[in-house]
Amino acid sequence: MTTEPRIRIVVLTYDGGQMTIDCLTSIRALDWPSDRLEVVLVDNGSLDDVAERVRREFPEVVVLEPLANLGFAGGCNLGIRHGVEGSLAEHFDHVALINNDATIESTWLRSMVAAMEGADDIGGVASKMLFADRFHGLTINVDGVEAAIRAAPSASACQRSGSTRRATTIDSASMRASTARSTPTGPATRSSPGGPGTEPSSVWSPVPARPDGSRSDCRPKRPTM
Repeated sequence: MTTEPRIRIVVLTYDGGQMTIDCLTSIRALDWPSDRLEVVLVDNGSLDDVAERVRREFPEVVVLEPLANLGFAGGCNLGIRHGVEGSLAEHFDHVALINNDATIESTWLRSMVAAMEGADDIGGVASKMLFADRFHGLTINVDGVEAAIRAAPSASACQRSGSTRRATTIDSASMRASTARSTPTGPATRSSPGGPGTEPSSVWSPVPARPDGSRSDCRPKRPTM
């Protein structure tokens, strides 16, 4: 029977909150024997309660609190060397570092180990990183708009069929206000949103009424940034 390599996974957190919990949840779901896996969380001087939450919700995770911010390299090195006397290779076959703002698929570690052990001259490997949901739902509340929507007889709303994008526009003699929400679905991804390259979402708004009072389909427009 083949014995799986023994792996230590190190996660560094600094006020990571729920992102860190999500990361550890994905690690717990790994397709890897639990007796051949050790997870170490280094709380790098956080002020949040993530260390307490992890001790309570993830008893299998080793939590280290240096009570200072050691920086990224210092925190990772603390996690890598924790409890190791002598050579690291005598305790673990491989060490994996995962950013706390990322989640991983259940086959991630098995694929990484297969690549790592694919040749004798490979000393390190890295996985492809993808964005998580590219857009998040956004609701903009403007004072007085809700009341105006109820009161204005000329208020009109338009919703694009099969889409979660919608906009409401109010026209009156004294004001023109609008609220919009846009939540297009992004690609299947794994890393947290808001990174470089994120583009503004489209907003769908009503087309002006025709002379006969009817309205055509929605048309897209780019929000002003």
